[in-house]
Parts: sequence; structure tokens; C-alpha cells
Amino acid sequence: MNTESLRTFIILTETLNYRKAAQQLFLAQSTVSARIQDLENELGEKLFVYSGRSLQLTEAGTALQDYAQKMIKLEADIYKNICEKRKNDQTLRLGISISILDWKIRDLIPAYMEKNPDVAVEIHCRNSGLMMNDLQNDNLDLCISFLANREKAYHTQLLASETLLLVTGRKPLFPEKGMSRDALLRQPLFMTDYFNVTQELESWYDAMFPKNYAFKLRTPSIYEMLFYLKKIDGFAFLPEGFVKNDLETQSLYSVPMLFSAPPKINMYVVVKQSKKKLHNVSSFLDALSSVQQEES
Repeated sequence: MNTESLRTFIILTETLNYRKAAQQLFLAQSTVSARIQDLENELGEKLFVYSGRSLQLTEAGTALQDYAQKMIKLEADIYKNICEKRKNDQTLRLGISISILDWKIRDLIPAYMEKNPDVAVEIHCRNSGLMMNDLQNDNLDLCISFLANREKAYHTQLLASETLLLVTGRKPLFPEKGMSRDALLRQPLFMTDYFNVTQELESWYDAMFPKNYAFKLRTPSIYEMLFYLKKIDGFAFLPEGFVKNDLETQSLYSVPMLFSAPPKINMYVVVKQSKKKLHNVSSFLDALSSVQQEES
């Protein structure tokens, strides 16, 4: 039975007027009449009759109302549970810290899309806390962040573990033997937001710097920090893997630390257990394995 004809039938039961039903459906009145006629021919029953100038439902028409609404709802459920599921399986909604995107993932995505042409990619750059909320609410399929999620409902794997270095863009700014804590506190120091990601790193930060310490520059992204370090005299704590190329070309310099070094910073891949085997997610997890092999 044609659901378009059933939808037309439902509208006509509400308006009890062929002209008004046609206007509401943006159809010619003859099309509405033809669809009702098709239903009546299929059922072998009249669905509407005129009483004077008023259109009224017949007993068969009244009986069909409930079935028609159920069939239309069933069709909507089919599209939602099958077609929409397939659509979701063909789109990867990736939540990622902008710093991690700049690190290695940006270069990974074109290769992933070439290998998986059936998958569309949406990139959402958020801080780690917001990403975990979006992952929980199914607004994201997979997160790459500085935060782990150890709850049983989630699959969390370590992507990389990075040593934090003290770096600067000006070699003459520091003595060759290294920088003491007191000497560093007298220098312009730059800060990125990932310092507040883990309790361990935050505790180190609290012990290292006086309360209400004023940083010379704050940025949300590690790669913004790299830009400013090359333009402005100053120092920053940055992950070794993020500055490796700049250290090799000597556009940045690693400064020996004559104080307790900051703890390593970890990057994690987090996904709901229920989504781990979906094609869009599993194929991206496979692509990430190349990054993990490089880091191991």
C-alpha cells in the first residue's frame, strides 16, 4: 500500500476538503482525488462520502485512520533505524584537541579518506572536557585528547606519551649549563592550556610557579605557541614530539632544566565500546595504529 496515498488520506481526514488538502500537500486537487481513488480500489471500500455539501468518513475510512497512522510511523522508524544508522556509519565525527590535530593527525586524515572513500569526516576541535561530554551524548564518534576515560562503557587506548621540554627561540637567552627555577621565573614565560589537563601536571605547575604567577603569553594551541616562540623572546614547556623538527633545524632550542622536570603528557584515543566495531570508527582506529607504531 502506497504510503504517499496514506499520507494524503490522513490530511484529507483532517481537512475533510479536497481543495484544502491539496493546498496543504502542494498538490493538484485531481492528484488528491486520484490517490484516494487508488486506496478505495485497493480496499474495495468507499472511504469518504458526501452528506449534503460536507465530506464525511465512512465506517471503512474511520477504520483505516488508525492503520494509516501506524503504517506511516512504521515507515519513519524504518528510515530512522536502518537508513539513518547507515548514514551514521558513513560519517566519522572526530573530536580532537587542536594541538593534537596539528601534531600528526592532520596529515593522517587525507590518507584515511583516500583509503575509506565511503566515509565522510567531520572534525570538531574542542577542549578535552567538552569532548568527553559530546562523546557521552553521542554527538561525537571518537575523541583524541589529553584526557583518558576509564569507565567500562568506553574503550581508551594510549596514542602517545610525550616528554615536556623547556624550549626557546633565542639561544643566547640561557646559559649552556641550563636554567634554574629562580632564573626561569625572571624570564618571560609562555603558557598553553593543556597544563590544566591532568591532576599530575597541574600539581607540578602549582609547585613550580608562585600563586597568581603572570605568564607573558597564553595560547590555546601548542602550534600557536611555536609561532610566537620564534617571534618573541620567551620560554615554554612543550611536548618533545611537537618540537622535534624545530629543534633539528635550530629554529627552537631545548634548555636543560636544573629543577624537577614536568611529568610526561599523554594523548589518548577514546570511543564508546558500543561504537568500536562500527566501520567509520574501526577503520580510523586502524589508521591510528601507524601513529602508535611511530611513537613506540
